[in-house]
Amino acid sequence: MKNKQKRIILISALCVLLSAAVIGFTVSYLTDSESADNIFTVGNIHLTLIEPQYPSDPNERVMVPYKTIGKDPQLVNSGTKNAFVFIKLTVPLENATLINDDRSRKNEQYQEIFQFGVNTGVNSSTIGNVTYNNKWVFCTDIIDSQKHTHTYVFGYSEVLKPNAQTVPLFDTVSLLSILEKGTNSNFTEDIIVEGCGIQSENIFDSTINTSELNSDNLLKIYTIIENQRG
Repeated sequence: MKNKQKRIILISALCVLLSAAVIGFTVSYLTDSESADNIFTVGNIHLTLIEPQYPSDPNERVMVPYKTIGKDPQLVNSGTKNAFVFIKLTVPLENATLINDDRSRKNEQYQEIFQFGVNTGVNSSTIGNVTYNNKWVFCTDIIDSQKHTHTYVFGYSEVLKPNAQTVPLFDTVSLLSILEKGTNSNFTEDIIVEGCGIQSENIFDSTINTSELNSDNLLKIYTIIENQRG
């Protein structure tokens, strides 16, 4: 029993949490702030969250309806240990009126105003407003009615080896057509992308089959990380 407790503590010590890439937008309509520092190191796991296609010019990050920009979050393992890795995407729920393609209006309500997509030719699936690369597995989502946010959690379908990187979770973000809020329609929204990981060795939970990274097993692994965060 004591040995098992020591091993659980070891998992905790080598658990890496990467909180990063807080991206702000303003709509018409929408402007943007720089990404936060996104490199964290604990023990022998070192993960970096990168978005190579995200525009460096702030002017290119001003959003208007139907505009699409590159946003391709992916994780790099520059440590020495294999890792299970995850990306958590939190998007705002704005009290807005969406405009249909035929210019008719939908009811005003709290809803997502951003849409995420993948490049042509990429095998993908869709959950909510997020179309994502099938190398990632959707694990769970949470709607916070007080903060007005919708959070999605995705796990990578392969162990991320040292010096390797994931494929992008998605490749683009666009703003849906929404009804302007008065004559000055500028407002700010945040899209939050967080990455996290844990060493793939010594996951001491008999209910987790680490050789089969499906949604159930990945969610159990992600729960270990969340429990360590408190």
